[in-house]
Amino acid sequence: MTQATSEALGREAVEAFSRQRSEPDWLRASRLAAWTRYVALPKPTLQDYGWRRTDIRALDLDRLLSEAGPAAGVAAPAALDATIDESTERAGLLVLRNGTVVRRELDEGLARRGVLLMSLSEAVAERPELVREYLSRPQSGGATETKFDALAAALWNDGVFIYVPRGVEVAAPIQLVRWNDGAAPALSQTLVIAEEASSVALIDGYGAAADRPESLGSGEIQVVTRPAARVSVAVLQERDLQSWNFIGLRSVQERDSAVAWLMLGLGGKLSRTELTCDLNGQGSEADLVGLVLGQQNQVFDLESLQNHVGDDSRSDLVLKVALRDSAASNFTGMIRVGKSARRTASNQENRNLLLSGQSRADSDPKLEILNSDVTRCGHGATVGPVDEELIFYLMTRGLTRQQAERLVVEGFFESILASVPLESVRDRLRASIERKLEQ
Repeated sequence: MTQATSEALGREAVEAFSRQRSEPDWLRASRLAAWTRYVALPKPTLQDYGWRRTDIRALDLDRLLSEAGPAAGVAAPAALDATIDESTERAGLLVLRNGTVVRRELDEGLARRGVLLMSLSEAVAERPELVREYLSRPQSGGATETKFDALAAALWNDGVFIYVPRGVEVAAPIQLVRWNDGAAPALSQTLVIAEEASSVALIDGYGAAADRPESLGSGEIQVVTRPAARVSVAVLQERDLQSWNFIGLRSVQERDSAVAWLMLGLGGKLSRTELTCDLNGQGSEADLVGLVLGQQNQVFDLESLQNHVGDDSRSDLVLKVALRDSAASNFTGMIRVGKSARRTASNQENRNLLLSGQSRADSDPKLEILNSDVTRCGHGATVGPVDEELIFYLMTRGLTRQQAERLVVEGFFESILASVPLESVRDRLRASIERKLEQ
């Protein structure tokens, strides 16, 4: 089958998919344009910049895209229920199973003040004036768009929309739970819009059935902050060890706004995260924090861009990685200070802890500074094994080596876990980390 034939058949399927969902013409056109880009964009190889240490030759996109099937049963499985933290701390909850909303809660007071928490499909039908600008761009990813970005834009079936009106402060976090146990790829789009002087914290969790066959996940979370808005997003990736995961995180920030990204990677066969913070407004700020715990043959890949455009902007990145068995991680970070971005303050730090002789961590932090009016700009990276003297000291206090290593790793991660907004989620993550370290 030629590429032209494949594209034609794919376009027919995309168009049928959109019509089945009764989508407007503008969204159908956007999906078709994204599919055209998906077909045209090559699958990344080890020769491509940014993918030199990410080997995806074993990923059969055509086969995984052809996989389809219903979820295993109608009732939500116990494993899904276990990921939902029944807590009065949260302001809202949205649970999606294989892209379908199965539970939704939102504080009545916030709903009366105009806060929206809904699936993206509902937003397209009910509030198109809020989402069309972000879903109908002909080249949504621009020059940096990958094949996986275009695929998610063409065929997303799991979407979330959160809107916070001007001046509204959402005091407690909003929790999203996404669960996949069907055979179809998990393709998602999330849009968060925080209007002027508003604030919201979001916990976005991804899980899957442990016995699920090889699968594909791809998606994007886009955060738009108006002047003086504050948004915090915690992305918890706890998928099964047979899944290939590709996600793009992007924040576009106006004057005096602040965004905090918290990325926690525990699951997946291979997980690649591409994070871009566009600090366009004067005084905008971004904090990027990541935690990765890898085991067996897991691969984690993070590529970040702290893009300073406005004056007096600040961004700081801290990524901590611990690896066991034959797990591997790659970090490629760029701080870019534009010609007009005066008095920029920025830093990136990557710390890697190797718990076995077979694990591997690569770190490549970079700076691109295009003007001389910089307040602070730097980077640092370390890769090394566990401190044997510390392990020996703990063992002299009666701990086994496994217990000593677990204590060291838990201490290594504690400062990051402490920043998770919900206490119940913090406790669940600590338990997940403890289980992985005991395996």
